[in-house]
Amino acid sequence: MRMEMKRGIENSVLIDDSYNSDLGSLQAALDQLAVQKADGQLVILTDMYQNLASDHLYKEISEQLNASKIDHLVLIGPEIGKFQGLFKQNRIDHFEDVEAYLSVINPVDFRNKAVLVKGARAFRLEKLVHRLQAQQHETVLEVDLHKLGKNLEYFRGKIKNETLIMVMVKAFSYGSGGYEIANFLQTQNIDYLSVAYADEGVALRKRGIRLPI
Repeated sequence: MRMEMKRGIENSVLIDDSYNSDLGSLQAALDQLAVQKADGQLVILTDMYQNLASDHLYKEISEQLNASKIDHLVLIGPEIGKFQGLFKQNRIDHFEDVEAYLSVINPVDFRNKAVLVKGARAFRLEKLVHRLQAQQHETVLEVDLHKLGKNLEYFRGKIKNETLIMVMVKAFSYGSGGYEIANFLQTQNIDYLSVAYADEGVALRKRGIRLPI
């Protein structure tokens, strides 16, 4: 999986480099972290699995991280915790696994920060990334057909009986269901439907709307 940039919680920038634990990619991830406009840098790093002795591996990793402007370092895993003393960041936390970190995570730690998540596939970091990612909520528009009928009834009361009524179903009713709105209006005995685009009229006709459009 390639590195991904995401919107994080608390107005943070989230760099998702999970499942990419090779030593060579660490510097590239740190370089990406360094160019983010943020109030600080937070790195979450798990045990790294390489063909190197642990003391040599974590010495190299610590040198790369210590040369960066990282304010807060979170180490996850039993092996990396043994070498916590090599790291020189102002704040260093260590957890045995992702679940332990998730149980005490404080959203305030991420406020306006640039955050890098990097680690080994075995740690299943997707759960952590999901927790740190700003959630996208869908907007749902509900149309009350009963009230729509009441509105139509009100305007009917303001015009002469012989006056014809045209109702515009605009832009597929703004995503609220063009056919459903048109079909309801058809049952209310209006005289014409109007649409913004010919394609909308074709779509309504194919769905069985019989009114002049």
